[in-house]
Amino acid sequence: MADLVAELTKRLKDIGAGQAIPHTLGSGAPARAHLTVRIRPADYRGLLDRVSRSSGGEHWLKATITDRATDAGGYCLVNPLVAVRGRQTIGSFWYYPMMEVRADPERLLTEALTGWRRWRLRGVAA
Repeated sequence: MADLVAELTKRLKDIGAGQAIPHTLGSGAPARAHLTVRIRPADYRGLLDRVSRSSGGEHWLKATITDRATDAGGYCLVNPLVAVRGRQTIGSFWYYPMMEVRADPERLLTEALTGWRRWRLRGVAA
């Protein structure tokens, strides 16, 4: 387990400052990337084309949003692990939890791999 945590910590360090997602949009997606998680199916293809121009961008978008189904408002369904709140973007969805892991990678990655607990971001009410 310690070897895996060490490898993940090493990869975490490869993501540049202000970046959120490895191997997309250069070295990562900007934390404030204006890729909204609320998108209509008609606009999804254009967004997918735009992020596909960067290495890995398509993979991360497909892991977050699908155009194969819509919610009651007609928006593409979002991965159920994504809690759409306020003006959340794809960048902020990935960035802020990553910043928490960067603060204490050994402990948080070990916890993630060995057990599950709900944790709150510092300063954010549940």
